[in-house]
Amino acid sequence: MRSGHVYYGYILASDTIWDTVLQINRTIVYLREDEVERRSVCQPRTTPEAAPYPPLIPLLYSKPTPTPACARSFSLTTIPSVVSHGQSLKELSLKVHTWPWHIISLTNAIERGRISPALKTYESKHKWNAPTPRGQRFWYNPPIARQGAPPGRHAAPSGG
Repeated sequence: MRSGHVYYGYILASDTIWDTVLQINRTIVYLREDEVERRSVCQPRTTPEAAPYPPLIPLLYSKPTPTPACARSFSLTTIPSVVSHGQSLKELSLKVHTWPWHIISLTNAIERGRISPALKTYESKHKWNAPTPRGQRFWYNPPIARQGAPPGRHAAPSGG
């Protein structure tokens, strides 16, 4: 992903807006196509398996080319984050020049099952102008310059 997060899985469906991915842990995630940086075919790193049985007719058998191992998972040190001091998510999004729902999506992806009850409550209300939980870390994608836009100029998010 543009954020640096890596998902391992099988693509169930893909269109111009969303990719539906069955992860190797058997959960399904929906990824915005415009956030996907690249895809590659790889073999998840697993414990070694027993050697397969030899072929019945060795002369007619050619060993398939091995699938490369998947890259190691991303590091959170490569993804920028900001800690809330009670500002609204809209204020935080203006500060880091990205959309509130991008911040929430990436934070949920990184936190996965460790989302605090305070953040769950905040998200359920969808009121991005309300104060965020103090001390909550929010991850975000750094803005990418659009073609034709002068360097350092990014469209400021609006709405919530």
